Amino acid sequence: MPTVIDAMESHISILDHHERRLRTSISKLPEGSLVVSKQRGYSRFYQQVGEKRVYLGKNDALTISALAQKQYETRTLEAVLDQREVLSGCLEKIKGISGNVDSVYSELDEEIRGFVRKDEATDDGYARKWSEEEYAAARKTDKHVIETMNKDLVRSKSEALIADRLFTSGIPYRYEQLLILDMRKNKIYYPDFTILNKRTHKVIYWEHLGMLGDKKYCLDNLCKLDDYSRYGIIPGKNLILTYESEGRPLSMAYVNTMIKEFLV
Repeated sequence: MPTVIDAMESHISILDHHERRLRTSISKLPEGSLVVSKQRGYSRFYQQVGEKRVYLGKNDALTISALAQKQYETRTLEAVLDQREVLSGCLEKIKGISGNVDSVYSELDEEIRGFVRKDEATDDGYARKWSEEEYAAARKTDKHVIETMNKDLVRSKSEALIADRLFTSGIPYRYEQLLILDMRKNKIYYPDFTILNKRTHKVIYWEHLGMLGDKKYCLDNLCKLDDYSRYGIIPGKNLILTYESEGRPLSMAYVNTMIKEFLV
């Protein structure tokens, strides 16, 4: 199930990046530090290098600016290191706690696992509950003729390939589930796939654009994608797009990349 571990590890990775970036930047700035002295209501600037202190006048504005930036980045680096130390310590303690809910099932005796339904507190249990919920779907037409491994009837071979790859990857999905963006404005759609990310428990939509050679089809889908974006469904965030046209079939390598990037 999604835990603070994922968020903490992600943030530690970001802090590592900032540490490297700041250290590189600081190494390119002038040596020493900036010292400010107040005299008779005026500020005087000095460059301190070891025991040596050099006065910086008006003509040394670039050096003053660089040393001021160095002071700021040095203190930022210290804050980054402090934060990472705290997070790393907390993460180590959390990982050391026994009783992870997702490991309970695997630790049961093999003989009794088959009699157990995973609790919804676990990733698999939550996915099972989500998959068993009833949902409104598009009406089946004479175009829904291809059966998937999950017994869904879909419109095209490409949709079947996507559905089968999701199924074999253990990723729960719903085919052509009703999506109401705005009932008053008649913004009602049936995305090809509504998918659950088991790790984050978030819903991802997947649209396959299979007739890009058809101008009306392209226009209709551009309008749909525009509506999606207006209501927070955005490619690269919670919407996956795949494409094909005559002479350019669906790339399964791309499908695999999208699954790895957004769904596992």
